[in-house]
Amino acid sequence: MQQPKRSSVRALLSPWFAIGLALALAACGGQSLPGGGGNSLLRRGLSGEPASLDPAAASDNFSTQVMQDLYEGLTSESASGAPVPGAASAWTVDATGR
Repeated sequence: MQQPKRSSVRALLSPWFAIGLALALAACGGQSLPGGGGNSLLRRGLSGEPASLDPAAASDNFSTQVMQDLYEGLTSESASGAPVPGAASAWTVDATGR
C-alpha cells in the first residue's frame, strides 16, 4: 500500500485547521447580558467563597470583598469631603438643584 504524499496530507488538513482556528477565536468573544443594550458581564475571581452577603453577618474577607462591590455608591467623598464619582462616571445638576 502506498503512503499519501505529504503535500496532499497538508492540503487536506489546512482547511480543518483554519476552521478550528476560526471557531476557537470566535469562542473568545465577550459576553453580553440578556436583553442586549451593550451591557457587559464582569466575572470577578475570588480565592474562596463568601460566608454571607448579609452586611450584619459577614465577617470574612471574601464576603467583605463582594459587599464592597455590591454596595458601592454612585458617589463617594474625597479627603476634603467633596463628592467624587464612585460607580458613576459623571453627573449633572439641574436648575432646581436636584
